[in-house]
Amino acid sequence: MAGALVGKDGRVLIAQRPEGKAHAGKWEFPGGKKHPAEVPQQGLYRELVEELGIEVTEARPLLKVRHEYAAGVAGELPRRVLIDAWVVTGWRGLPAGLDGQRLQWVTPEALENIDLLEADAPLVTALRLPAVLARATDAVSLRARAARAPRSRERLGWWLDGAWDFNDSHTHEVLAEVRGRGDVLLAGGAQWCAAAGEYLDGVVWSAGEEPQALPAGLLAGQEANTLLEAHAAVKAGMRFLCVRDPALDAQALAVLGTVGLPLVVDATSPREGGHEAATTKLWWR
Repeated sequence: MAGALVGKDGRVLIAQRPEGKAHAGKWEFPGGKKHPAEVPQQGLYRELVEELGIEVTEARPLLKVRHEYAAGVAGELPRRVLIDAWVVTGWRGLPAGLDGQRLQWVTPEALENIDLLEADAPLVTALRLPAVLARATDAVSLRARAARAPRSRERLGWWLDGAWDFNDSHTHEVLAEVRGRGDVLLAGGAQWCAAAGEYLDGVVWSAGEEPQALPAGLLAGQEANTLLEAHAAVKAGMRFLCVRDPALDAQALAVLGTVGLPLVVDATSPREGGHEAATTKLWWR
């Protein structure tokens, strides 16, 4: 179990593994092993009491990641782990390193440059993506909708759809203003151009597009509605998947999630079983 505590300013808490533990000096998200008799939420809450001395009051699932660590020294065998990560947005108490670990609050973007455990890499992408992603077709409506959108610790995002002119000074002003609020801006591959790079957080390529190399810091995603497309996206180095097919139910989404990438799922139409596997809910309207 891993808990990504998100503070009121949007920063995330990470902990450094102390001397004497495997991978000492690496940073990670606080947590630990779930007991067999516990449900995931119970295990997470108990671990954060033991590690940080806090009582969790609000949390939601973020992402499940499977990872295999290579064989270590002294004949240590390869080790497989399953990380069940949750976003924690409410707690009582002040987090403290009760196991002697150093703690640090960092922005989601700064996590890209932190020496994290290998298994935590997909969680960085998941934390940079917004919890909710809404369609935005022009700068005027984007400014108005972003100004009245409710604020929370969870990130809000906008999918820039339509004919955006990234060389227009008014567009620059609006996009800079929205990003200054901490919102996330994504665009489809058809909108991508070099002039957009300064304002975007990521680009989503359609299943039929050949992904282009993006500037450092931008998240690359691809549409995928089948497991075959999902594996192809992983092979191409994509960091998240966008699932647009409204016919896929919760079980099908869970299967796509087995590739270990965050899912941006179209939530405009109801899905059988819900959207629990989604990292981000896309409202395409």
